[in-house]
Amino acid sequence: MHRLLFLFSFLMASPSVIMAQDTTWLRVANAEIEKLGVQNDEVFTFYSAAERIQFLNELSAALVEKGFITATWSVENTFNDTSIAVLIPGKRIYWATLDVGSTDDFILSGAGYRKKDIDGKVFSHQALLSMMRSMLTFAESNGYPFATVALKDINWFDTSIAATLNFKKNLFIEFDTIRVIGNLQLNANYLLQYTGIKPGDVYNQQLLNDLDSRLKAIPFATRSRATQVEFSGNRATVLVYLDEKQSSTFDFLIGVLPNNEI
Repeated sequence: MHRLLFLFSFLMASPSVIMAQDTTWLRVANAEIEKLGVQNDEVFTFYSAAERIQFLNELSAALVEKGFITATWSVENTFNDTSIAVLIPGKRIYWATLDVGSTDDFILSGAGYRKKDIDGKVFSHQALLSMMRSMLTFAESNGYPFATVALKDINWFDTSIAATLNFKKNLFIEFDTIRVIGNLQLNANYLLQYTGIKPGDVYNQQLLNDLDSRLKAIPFATRSRATQVEFSGNRATVLVYLDEKQSSTFDFLIGVLPNNEI
């Protein structure tokens, strides 16, 4: 159903500045659009065509997230200082079904997938992307840093959409070692305990995400560059670049920590 936006422009002058100002009357006849918080005959004021375009784009994007995935707008008439824009929501689209294919329950459960939250519900592009990102994040934290996910066999009917989830775990990875590159003399056991990265453990991207900030907090070390990860077969070696910080802090720690800690 078409929505008419009557765009009236006029000039507002001051002794030294002449500024164009557009006042927009937004006509709302569709209850679904009213749910976006826009009221019928609400008046909007814009100070540039770019500002008005941004508003219309944001309104269309909000409609997309409510299931009107073909929502768009266009300017159909322009005369003098007045433009008429038409907002076209299109039809609301629902999930017919999302087939999870061969994706195992471990990944689905870890990502928070529930069939009842999707099948028959309003299609949301952002919700779909969020679920797919959650699947990848969970996989990366449980030994599958090279996992991929996509949709296939997409079928779009009049007001519904069906698709199959194509999730691949790919190679299973374990941590090998964590190596120090630099002049810092550090007992390997200390680094293992401090980072939580131990040989033979399942690869966990979460341990790596904040590793550099944690290494930066070591008072007797300074980082020379960002941490790197090298993959060989199904093993991952973590390379940390640490040099000794020139201060008395390290000597103090040597005196107070047990021998097996450093």
